[in-house]
Amino acid sequence: MQTTGKFYDKLYLSKNERLGIALLLLVLLCVVFIPILWRGRMKIEEYNLKSSPGKIEQELTGITEISNHVNPLQSKSKRLNPFPSNEYKNIPNQLFEFDPNHLTKQDAINLGISEKTYEILQNYLEKAGMISSSEQFSKIYGISPALFKKLEKYIRFQNITAVSAKQSSYSKKTIESIDINEASVEDWSKLPGIGPVLSDRIIRYKNKLGGFYHVDQLMEVYGLAPETHEQIKQYLKCNQRITPLDLREKSIKEIASHPYLDYKSAKLIHAFLKQHPDISSTNELNQIFGLDQATIEKIGPYLSWKNKDTLSE
Repeated sequence: MQTTGKFYDKLYLSKNERLGIALLLLVLLCVVFIPILWRGRMKIEEYNLKSSPGKIEQELTGITEISNHVNPLQSKSKRLNPFPSNEYKNIPNQLFEFDPNHLTKQDAINLGISEKTYEILQNYLEKAGMISSSEQFSKIYGISPALFKKLEKYIRFQNITAVSAKQSSYSKKTIESIDINEASVEDWSKLPGIGPVLSDRIIRYKNKLGGFYHVDQLMEVYGLAPETHEQIKQYLKCNQRITPLDLREKSIKEIASHPYLDYKSAKLIHAFLKQHPDISSTNELNQIFGLDQATIEKIGPYLSWKNKDTLSE
């Protein structure tokens, strides 16, 4: 009897142990039966799809009708021609035939031309006259090669005769020649393709150089397009009145401030002149290792070796 009592004592489970076993059994039941129930539901849905094609088609039709419903205001706006000019032919990807000389701001934006570039285009037309070729259009500042390639085949000049006549009348205007070392902002602004901002930039660059010694130096001015330079070149003179520059009197920082010399070149020149204070010719700068010939030729006309003062430290 004592043995039997001990056996049953071993089988006795506490309340917490019984609760743990119950939870374990519940988890096992979920693991077993949930997949079975899920597969049964999927089979029912599959059966419904096969047995009710008409109902599904009706539901899809209803969805299509809802998606096709357009707000009256939106519908009206879609009917409007996004390009106001009837002369332009709309084609896919919002690209269309256009004449750069008669391009509206909205049309330019639709073509991918920025507002800033459009303003530059209008300023060019005002100053330089009409555009008569695709190549001329491609040189407008802001028209990137990629954008031009995309637009090139849509460029159409509506009336070349009228364009040429307007350009001819513009070229016949009396334009006085100017000296590039003496001209004021007002003088520069009278030339085709040159506005007040560019005029001021030209004068500031001239002052940094110490004057121009050739009209082709204007091509170094930021924002002055090559075609504009070619157009105004016939009206330009150069008196070659430049300010002599004695590098022996300058510090490294002062030498490097000249547009034709960077800091590295300035250090090389300064060190050379300290060792050769009696230099008397620009050609002697060719002895400087690391200073290229092109730099010497560009800076040469500005250099003066008449005085032999000591170098500033």
